[in-house]
Amino acid sequence: MMRLKDFARLRAQGESFRKDILRDESGATLVYATVIMAVAIGLTGLSLDLSAYYLTRQQAQSAADAAALAAAYQLPDKTLATQAAQTAPVTTNNAQFNKTPGAVTIASVTFYKSIPADDDDPLTDVAGPTDVARYVHVVTSQLIQRPFVLQALGLGEETFTAEATATKGEAKCNVTPLAICSPDEAGFNPANYYGKQVAVKAGGGGSWAPGNWGLLDTPGGSQSANDLADMLAGISGLPTCLNDIDGVDTKPGNVSRVRTAFNVRLDMYENPGYKGESGNPNFPPAENVAKGISPDNPSCNKYSKTPWDTKMPRDTNIDVGNDQRFGNGDWDCQYYWTQNHPGDPTLLDAPAGCGPAGSNTATRYDTYLHEVTTSNIPNTTGHSPVGDNGNPVCYTGTVPPTPTAPADRINDRRIFTIAVINCNEYGVAGNSSNVPVEYYLSAFMTEAVGDPPNDDLYLEIVGSSASGGSGAVPVRLNKWVELVR
Repeated sequence: MMRLKDFARLRAQGESFRKDILRDESGATLVYATVIMAVAIGLTGLSLDLSAYYLTRQQAQSAADAAALAAAYQLPDKTLATQAAQTAPVTTNNAQFNKTPGAVTIASVTFYKSIPADDDDPLTDVAGPTDVARYVHVVTSQLIQRPFVLQALGLGEETFTAEATATKGEAKCNVTPLAICSPDEAGFNPANYYGKQVAVKAGGGGSWAPGNWGLLDTPGGSQSANDLADMLAGISGLPTCLNDIDGVDTKPGNVSRVRTAFNVRLDMYENPGYKGESGNPNFPPAENVAKGISPDNPSCNKYSKTPWDTKMPRDTNIDVGNDQRFGNGDWDCQYYWTQNHPGDPTLLDAPAGCGPAGSNTATRYDTYLHEVTTSNIPNTTGHSPVGDNGNPVCYTGTVPPTPTAPADRINDRRIFTIAVINCNEYGVAGNSSNVPVEYYLSAFMTEAVGDPPNDDLYLEIVGSSASGGSGAVPVRLNKWVELVR
């Protein structure tokens, strides 16, 4: 017979056994691990899908951006721009996560004359066959993204495209706020004028003729005639670069202060405007200012210029009285050299090709540079008929050296960078707006500007730029492309 204490002991053991079973968690670990693993696999798959979406879209957008930028660089040529858009992305973008991997291609290329300021507004101003295209818009072919994990949740493939819009910027740098009327509006070729002289006359309020010049308004600053004259005379305030995509604005050129502004570059500090600037570092002369005249008073602000012996012969066909303002490049270098270098009558130290009219091949700018680089700047002080020290004598500051490296010659104080415009075609008459620029010319100032009515500006053409710099003095040209949408 079981005693009462034995029954109590067995009961206590059973209760303990039941509690141990209830506390046993060894099987739950596997359940937890299975759930966590399923979640982890799902998150990993989801991240793969999202990454694939992101990378595919990124590559498609990169393809569209590359195509738009490549096309924009060819503007305004629509044919070349289209070819560039369709070939640029092929070697740089590959849709690795696309359903059909391969190069991202361009489905459409559209050109526009303008685009809205607000990116949310649609593009509508399409450039027709004869319109100038300023913007290019590209759209990629369709890309199909097939998910790895999300399709198990009933989410299917996604189809999308990428698009981009770009434009081309172009600016001419170190531009003087000056324009001249083209001598040949039907087909001006600046290379045909290299080494030739032009006598440029200030344009008045009426219609301008070939050879007239006028001032240019410059963006971002004062438009007053006096301030523009200071830009011609000085080295501060000159527009660093001029973006002429919408054309240029002209002003009448017959401003009294402009004549003396030109002459500052030849060490002449006269009134109106520049009598007191001979010590101002913002208005320095060139290093070589040979001009055939010298001041007729000690203060260097008065010159007897009517008449004078320039000692820089003009082109033999120049005849301002009969309106023959564009030269033939034939000038008497031998006369110039013997007059300005009287100690070298046989031209031993003259530049190569320096000879008499009819057989001379040296340009005035060649001769000027030769004098600087050989330290042979003219000094005819005390000689008849006019003594002219080719070294600046009126300016009291430090004269900047003449840059002779081709890329830096545009910074020469006797070089002007001027716009060539079709005055007849666009009806230029003093104040005209948005006049297209045909070319920019680099021109060498050959002599001082006289008193009215002998106030023509004589220049020798030495370089030009439309799509790039060329000539003895290349016009500095900057180009860029940029995405705008």
